[in-house]
Amino acid sequence: MLENELGLLIRELHRANCGDFDWFSEQDFPNFVAVGEVQCHFTSAALVSLTKLGRELHRNRDLPRKRIEQDALIRMLRVVVAHAFFEGVLIAGEASVMRSTKKTLKERLEAEIDKRAGRVTHVFPIATTGFEKAGPLTMGPVELITVRQWIEQVHVNPDPNREELDPAWKQAVLGVGAQVLNRRSEEISETVRYALGNSGAVLRVTVDGFETAFSRKFGRIVAQCCLDILSLLHRVPAVFKKQGIFDWNSRPLYAPFFYEMDGFLGIDSEPNLPYRLTSSQIVSLRRCFNDFQGSIDKVVFGLLNQGVVRNPKLCQRWSTALNWYAEGCREPDDAVAVAKIGTALDVLSGGGEEHGILNMLLVLLEKQEDQSVIEGYGESLTLKVVVFRLYKQAGRSGVLHGTHVDRTKSFDELRQIGEIIAGRALLESLRRLGSYEGADEDRAFRTMVAR
Repeated sequence: MLENELGLLIRELHRANCGDFDWFSEQDFPNFVAVGEVQCHFTSAALVSLTKLGRELHRNRDLPRKRIEQDALIRMLRVVVAHAFFEGVLIAGEASVMRSTKKTLKERLEAEIDKRAGRVTHVFPIATTGFEKAGPLTMGPVELITVRQWIEQVHVNPDPNREELDPAWKQAVLGVGAQVLNRRSEEISETVRYALGNSGAVLRVTVDGFETAFSRKFGRIVAQCCLDILSLLHRVPAVFKKQGIFDWNSRPLYAPFFYEMDGFLGIDSEPNLPYRLTSSQIVSLRRCFNDFQGSIDKVVFGLLNQGVVRNPKLCQRWSTALNWYAEGCREPDDAVAVAKIGTALDVLSGGGEEHGILNMLLVLLEKQEDQSVIEGYGESLTLKVVVFRLYKQAGRSGVLHGTHVDRTKSFDELRQIGEIIAGRALLESLRRLGSYEGADEDRAFRTMVAR
């Protein structure tokens, strides 16, 4: 397969770069890669072969290798092929020749991937409830510090071709001290200040062994997991909406909306004010964090470096369930939120559906199935009834399988119930996971007893 596609690719490259190729026969603009002062052109057929070749190479990479996503590998392969072609090392011929050419191409590709897959510490500005004021937090290898602490320790590489960096750029970012003295310092301070936005803290996530773009993507997943763990410890579902990574998707503090009534314009707004903890609440949260520290470290290490912890699969499963729950808490549509929260319980139970979820909750919450678990909703709800409604009757299955399509039906109450029960289950399963030494298997949370 690889040799055949490679042979087709080489023939197309010779055809496209012979000097008299008719580009009017192609449907798109010429596709090329600059190689020094010349260009290596690719026909549409060459790009098809390149894509097939890249997919096969990605699928058959030996482990452990530097991690890279398929599309990024194909883009990198295009550049590697262009240089190899003009250097005369892409040679087509009999089977032994093609095997040698394939080996050379794979070695060059892996060498290029290695250049783009170093150890990188990603920095994510975040909005929090203010708990970082009591001091830095560590979650496994992840560090949460204030913006001021990060600015004080970060350094910028000197550029011999530009002005010397004015040390005052750090004070300019923080909005204190004198103005910076030169253009370069002003550019850096403005860029950093814009990226930080209104965030008061940053998460520093170190990722090793991933290609640059994939590294950033994975680092963000880990950062969001850490932030969601901290939101879970608050035991207030609304906090998931308040704490987040500061980026283009962050909600503004003031979001006006318009409506018309009796022919007249109305303007209203939905405030998105920060959720701030008092000093006593910060102390209480830090005490809670300390109680869960071992479990949190295990989960985060399990995400970043599966080889250093027990039960890495369960760490992945728990963090995935948390992600579904957090997205459910952030979801504006109540019906979709119920589906996401129900999915969180399904993931945590190892795909147990209604029966598996119920068995898991009986163990984690230490309740009987006919025992009341929720009060204040007009009736005393047993665990069995809650799971039936949340997962099957009107919840996850009903929403995702299309049983409920009435958009006027309210899911607000069921959402609140789901947030309470799933939040308790995630907290208790996190607590138990820290000291768990049993089998690393999908259904472990159904039988994971407290130690």
